[in-house]
Amino acid sequence: MDSSTKPIYAEITENVKVLGLGRAGVKIVNSLSETPEASWLDIAAVDTDKASINSSKLDNNFLIGEEWTHGLGCGGNTIKGERALAHKTNIQIKNFLSNASLLIIVAGFGGGTATGGAPVVARLAKEKNIPVIFTVTLPFAFEGHGKRETAENQIKVLIRTSSTIIPIPNDLLYSSLSASTPFEEAFKKANIEVARTVLGIAELLRCNNQISVDLCDLHGLLCKQKSECGIGVGIAETEEGTARTRLALKRLLNSPLLGGRLRIKKADALIVSITGGDDLTIAEMKHTLESITEIANKKAQIIVGANTDPLYKGKTQITAIPIIFDESAIPIEDKPQKIQNNKASKAALIKNISKLKGETVQLELPFENRSRGIFTSTSPTMYKGSDLDIPTFQRLEIHLDKGK
Repeated sequence: MDSSTKPIYAEITENVKVLGLGRAGVKIVNSLSETPEASWLDIAAVDTDKASINSSKLDNNFLIGEEWTHGLGCGGNTIKGERALAHKTNIQIKNFLSNASLLIIVAGFGGGTATGGAPVVARLAKEKNIPVIFTVTLPFAFEGHGKRETAENQIKVLIRTSSTIIPIPNDLLYSSLSASTPFEEAFKKANIEVARTVLGIAELLRCNNQISVDLCDLHGLLCKQKSECGIGVGIAETEEGTARTRLALKRLLNSPLLGGRLRIKKADALIVSITGGDDLTIAEMKHTLESITEIANKKAQIIVGANTDPLYKGKTQITAIPIIFDESAIPIEDKPQKIQNNKASKAALIKNISKLKGETVQLELPFENRSRGIFTSTSPTMYKGSDLDIPTFQRLEIHLDKGK
C-alpha cells in the first residue's frame, strides 16, 4: 500500500513498536497483526525456533542463535536464550529498535528464548532511552513448579531493572472457558486476548487520547512490586444494537484472561481504556467507566484512558487490567532505605558503646561495594530473591575481620 492510498489515522506522533519474543510471543504478535486497528503499530517477531519464525506472517521476522540452536529452539535453557539475544550479530533487532518511542515486549515466560532473552532486549532498549513495557504470560500450574519458578524469578530480575511488567497467569483461562473447550481453541482465544490488550495498552498511551494517561502512571503501578494481572477485552459494533458499550462491557467481564468480576473487585489497582470512533458519545464513555469503577474496590487506584480513532468507527473496545500486588513481596523502592537504616543503627550502637568505655572508635562509613565482578554485564542469577553472582558474605552482610 503506497502513501497515497494509506488511510489517514488520528494524529499519531509516537512510534510504538511491539516485539514478540519466543514461540508464545510470536503467535501473539501474529494475532495482533491481523487486527486492522493495529495497523499503526510496528511489529516484529524474534525466536530461536526456525519453524516458529517460518510460520510468522510478519514482515519483520528475526531468527537468532541458529549457530548454537541449529534453528531448533533453546529447549527451555535460559542461558541459550540470553546468549542468542546478546550476540553481536543481532544487528537487525538493534535496527528495529533504533527509532522507537515505546517498546512493548510480548512473551510467554518459563521457557528458554523469551525468559533468558527478555533482560537483554530490555538492556538494548535502555541504552537507547526507550521505555519498555513487558506483557508476559505465566505457565499453567500443571506445567510444573520448576517452570513457574523460572518465570517468576525472571520477573523479579526485571522488576529490579525498573521495567514495567504485566504478568498474566495462563491459569485464568480456567475461570471463564468451559471444561470441554478444545485445547487449541483455548490457546487461540488467549493469544487474541493478549494481542487485544497490547493494542489497548498502546492506545492508552497514545498522544491523541481525549483522556490522557502518562507512561509514568503505568510505570509507577507496575515497577515497584511483584504483582499478577488479569486482562479483559470487550468489543461491540453498532450493528449489534444501540447499547454497544453495554455489550462490550459484558464481553469484557467474560474475557478468558480477566478472572471475572471478582478479580476486578479484589484488584489493588485497575487500568481501564475505552476506544471508539468519532461517533463515541460522552454518555457511552461515562456509563462504561462508572460501571467498571462500581465493581472495583473502593480503595483501588484507577487509571483511565479514553481515545477516539477513525479506525474504530461504528465499534467500541474496552480494555481492563486489574492488578493484584503480592503482599509477601517487599516493594523494591523500600529495600535500599531499610538496609541503610539498619547500617545507621549499627553505627549508632557502636558509638554509644565507645562512650561508655571511654574509647575512641574509628567508624566505617555505611557504604559497601556489592560488585558482581565478571558477571556485571550479564543478567543476575536469581534464587529466592537473591543474586547469586554477588559474593555470599556481601549478600548476607557478614563483616570480615580485616586485621585491625
